[in-house]
Amino acid sequence: MMKSSKKDYSTAILERKKSPNRLVIDEAINDDNSVVAMHPATMEKLQFFRGDTVLIKGKKRKDTVCIVLADEQCEEPKIRLNKVVRANLRVRLGDVVSVHQCPDVKYGKRVHILPIDDTIEGVTGSLFDAYLKPYFLESYRPVRKGDLFLVRGGMRSVEFKVIETDPGEYCVMAQIRELVELPLRHPQLFKSIGVKPPKGILLYGPPGSGKTLIARAVANETGAFFFLINGPEIMSKLAGESESNLRKAFEEAEKNAPSIIFIDELDSIAPKREKTHGEVERRIVSQLLTLMDGLKSRAHKTVFIIGATNRPDIIDPALLRPGRLDQLIYIPLPDEASRLQIFKACLRKSPVSRDVDLAALARYTHGFSGADITEICQRACKYAIRENIEKDIEKEKRKQDNPEAMEEDDVDEVPEIKAAHFEESMKFARRSVSDADIRKYQLFAQTLQQSRGFGTEFRFPDRSENVAGEGATDPFASATIAAEEDDLYN
Repeated sequence: MMKSSKKDYSTAILERKKSPNRLVIDEAINDDNSVVAMHPATMEKLQFFRGDTVLIKGKKRKDTVCIVLADEQCEEPKIRLNKVVRANLRVRLGDVVSVHQCPDVKYGKRVHILPIDDTIEGVTGSLFDAYLKPYFLESYRPVRKGDLFLVRGGMRSVEFKVIETDPGEYCVMAQIRELVELPLRHPQLFKSIGVKPPKGILLYGPPGSGKTLIARAVANETGAFFFLINGPEIMSKLAGESESNLRKAFEEAEKNAPSIIFIDELDSIAPKREKTHGEVERRIVSQLLTLMDGLKSRAHKTVFIIGATNRPDIIDPALLRPGRLDQLIYIPLPDEASRLQIFKACLRKSPVSRDVDLAALARYTHGFSGADITEICQRACKYAIRENIEKDIEKEKRKQDNPEAMEEDDVDEVPEIKAAHFEESMKFARRSVSDADIRKYQLFAQTLQQSRGFGTEFRFPDRSENVAGEGATDPFASATIAAEEDDLYN
């Protein structure tokens, strides 16, 4: 009896090249712009795991990145893509795409996204709060430069385009700042692991390096309530008033949890107690230690403390122990790439002439802090304004000297900051942080590492060497025996 040789025309297109990563497009059940679905057997054959980031190539040299999930209802030679992903790949249902591993996708630092004009007609309010923030918040979404994606919010759907991504042409928007953002947004993670979230960090470094701006940026990024305490402001001549001000600040932060308490100039309110002569300073340090330890239970509150100082050597060491300010982070002076970004940030709203080479300025200003660079930009702006005012005064003088002369058709020039203005400004440029000061900070960081015993190469002993006794397998056995021997009541 002859064997039936019926052909499955739905997958016949694959026979041109029998590569396992070439799959036929099927309609998606889960309408998510970032997710594609495959049969578990296909995923196993291609060595994909659930949640992997994959690169999908379509027609006209178009490609995109998505998260792959397993779907047993999907046929083996097929892949399920939603309408948005198909449009980005320029393909239709029944077409063939190739799927590749994409292990080198980096976390995105910044993406530039703009809405499509036709889709926002009549839409009022903030597009970011209504559409983009809910779309990206708490999500692991790969994005590719040039892709379009549709976001549904309320009664309308708005289409957006990814204009620019940093770094690379595609990245994953899931950057988690472990020290601050993770405890504020995911306190349950720490509870499940069995540890308490870190209480705070200390930013130390030379003045003008941007410690306060970093704290404000963190608060803005996490969406937490930001409470600023300037060290000298809470000091009072009345007995007990300074401690009361400190307690009120912590109570206010607890009411608005999750929150960040930023203590600027921490060295002014928490100096070493053995070196202070005033009783007020000692009481404030003790009050601050008590509030950070949280004698009142703050388990359900997420309050994070960020301290900033340029004198870490005089801060009371009790504040720097683990459990209070857990992490000490050195904020150095900006390098060349950072200085260039600072110049661009300071001049982003200023009309700068094309002959100004900001990269050359960034190279020349080695050792300058962010505040020093800001002063250079402000001085150049003042010179441009002064030159424009002088031109106006000369015009007025000419009119007064010769009132009968015909008025000239003056072209109203837009004042620009030219290279000459920056050259004049650089004559008065000065470094606020000397090389000796930088060496002091580096020495403090080195001393801190040595005192805390960083860099020890601890390794657990090999299990094969410790199989001699049963007690060796139980790490708490010796402690239990010792406790029984020391028990006076047995």
